[in-house]
Amino acid sequence: MRATAIRLFVETPLNPGAAIGLGEAQSHYLAQVMRLGEGDTLLVFDGVHGEWRARVAQLARKLVVLEVLEIDDLQVDTRAFEEAQSLHALGFALALDDLGQGFGRMRLWKRLQPRFLKIDREFIDGLADDAMKAAFVRSVLVMAEASQSWVIAEGVENLRDLKALRLMGVAMAQGWAIARPAAQPQPELPDAVLQVLNEALQQRSPLRAAQGSIEQAALQLLRPIPSVSPQLRLEDVLRRFDTEPDLMSVPVADAEGRALGIINRYVLADRLWRPHVRDLLGNKPCAQVMSADVLRLDLRASLHQANVLIADASYRHATEGVLITDNGRYRGLLLVGDLLRLVTEFQLQTARYANPLTLLPGNVPIDDHIDSLLESSQDFVVAYGDLDHFKPFNDSFGYQMGDEVLLLVADLLKGVFSGSADFIGHVGGDDFVLVLPTADAVPRLEQVQDRFDVEVLRFFDAQTIAAGGYAGENRRGEAQFFSLPVLSFGVLRVPPRGFESHREVAALLGELKKQAKSQRGRHLFVDRRQHIVPLPQLALQDSA
Repeated sequence: MRATAIRLFVETPLNPGAAIGLGEAQSHYLAQVMRLGEGDTLLVFDGVHGEWRARVAQLARKLVVLEVLEIDDLQVDTRAFEEAQSLHALGFALALDDLGQGFGRMRLWKRLQPRFLKIDREFIDGLADDAMKAAFVRSVLVMAEASQSWVIAEGVENLRDLKALRLMGVAMAQGWAIARPAAQPQPELPDAVLQVLNEALQQRSPLRAAQGSIEQAALQLLRPIPSVSPQLRLEDVLRRFDTEPDLMSVPVADAEGRALGIINRYVLADRLWRPHVRDLLGNKPCAQVMSADVLRLDLRASLHQANVLIADASYRHATEGVLITDNGRYRGLLLVGDLLRLVTEFQLQTARYANPLTLLPGNVPIDDHIDSLLESSQDFVVAYGDLDHFKPFNDSFGYQMGDEVLLLVADLLKGVFSGSADFIGHVGGDDFVLVLPTADAVPRLEQVQDRFDVEVLRFFDAQTIAAGGYAGENRRGEAQFFSLPVLSFGVLRVPPRGFESHREVAALLGELKKQAKSQRGRHLFVDRRQHIVPLPQLALQDSA
């Protein structure tokens, strides 16, 4: 049986992300691992008496996930557990199955630190209507964030549960509602599943649209009212209003589809109320009574641009609606009320997740923004900024002055990083996170540092400035001299395919933070390592 299991493992073609059950017996053979070189791993499977041997050459560790199954009862402090730890140390990803089945699974989670956590279906089925199950999943997500693990929901059998899971932030799921078991799984998800996922994405992350475009939200809300030619007789437009009593506005577009303006029922009625005017204008082109000065919004516009548009709207504009265009070509009409609700929802979400002092985005929008850039395979930079010795500064000069210094940092960052692609976040205390285009990130960060060095002097008297610092207490309560506050940055370049999620970015950013904290004085540390997720081809070879 042992030889058969090994042979099947070697002969089975593995796709990226293939999972292998890891139990008490299997782990003993999988644990016999030898390193061949810097980038290669050789798995050698030997029987106790050496009667059978197979070699898997150049097996990329990132392609294989070893799953710890509940039925295998992998106990802590057993030989199999130690071998699983050895495999994990070698770089193989582990998945812990059936989380929630007994306290032992929680102990395994704590000790093994698996990359994937699979929540048992008992806590998934009916979750959309069960507050206790939902609370359990949320608590797992919080702990998974701390352990840098991905959560997988098992046993998703209806779309309501799938949507509820996605709204909570669960990124992976399996179950019959998504796909039935098959020897050859379909490469694409069913349309009904895609629709549910898209709906959840819009409800969960209106913040992403604020940094990107309104396209997804606008396409769901706009009304595809057929446009008319500017040469169409006004009488024909009037008849259309007569036959369609709910129609408030008619868009006008030329032969190439370019949006020209709007003919509104009430504006038109105001012009035609006098006697004989309809008879005089009925055969004229409708463009003569068209409003060209109308609200226009491109699908790629941001919610901020939409907010500015609404703020400048007049009463007439509100009755006409908003022309939604795609590179100037008409796509549909959007009611001003619908656009206002969209903007209001964004503002509420922004306030909910913003730092209360600086009103800059907090952890949730920062994570969402990084994930959206990773999904679109963009090249960008993440910078972590903080103030040296901020705690003793607060203790010596008071929290009010500390808040004023933090507001100064926020104002300087907003002044320098004001581009549409710039994202500034404040995760709390003196910790700031910036997500920036790669091109000129470092020079602009240095510009912020230079300005801070000058502006911060206004908080100190001449004597403190001349001394270059102040006397205070360190964390041990001992007297110590501290230099004037300086702003330091750690910079991480994120290339396309560099990371799978914001969790991996945050983990490496945490390392940069430690390095930044360990250095004295103002500094700007740039991580110049190449972080590329390899996509090697899997090669299975017979032993020589």
